[in-house]
Amino acid sequence: METLVTQRIYWVPHTVCFMGCAHCHNDSSPSGQRAERDLIDRIIAHLPGPESPYRLEDVLVGGGEALQRGAETEYLIRTFRQRFPRGSEPTVAERRAAGQVILSLQSTGLPLADRHGNVRSALVDYWLELGIDYFQVASSDMFHRRQRPKYPWDALEANLNAYG
Repeated sequence: METLVTQRIYWVPHTVCFMGCAHCHNDSSPSGQRAERDLIDRIIAHLPGPESPYRLEDVLVGGGEALQRGAETEYLIRTFRQRFPRGSEPTVAERRAAGQVILSLQSTGLPLADRHGNVRSALVDYWLELGIDYFQVASSDMFHRRQRPKYPWDALEANLNAYG
């Protein structure tokens, strides 16, 4: 049987976000919907695993601001990594080459930095050690900059890039 490849799944487990941008494609807002653990369990259980003819390569968890959902996001990551363990390879490229499922977390980036745009390295390290392979920062665009015009967006972007 030929293996088919699922390159990326974009999963929106909740739509809670403190910004409430009018342009949001998820209709995220401070009062958005929240995923329950039972739903998280069922979705992870139905992702294509080793027994499937489909090969799961990447899962991007987005929607709202995932870092606002601390305990639920932690639960999602732990549950995901129980089913799709991450190996000891030090880089995303090496983990991808080893056939591991890459898990990324979409964020506005704001929870990852202080009000001056400086990276909160302990927080970033916590999420990476928990099982996130990388963050996809979706805030350094004209829409988010208009929502928070006084935030030091250039410093945030530069500091996140320097952090790696």
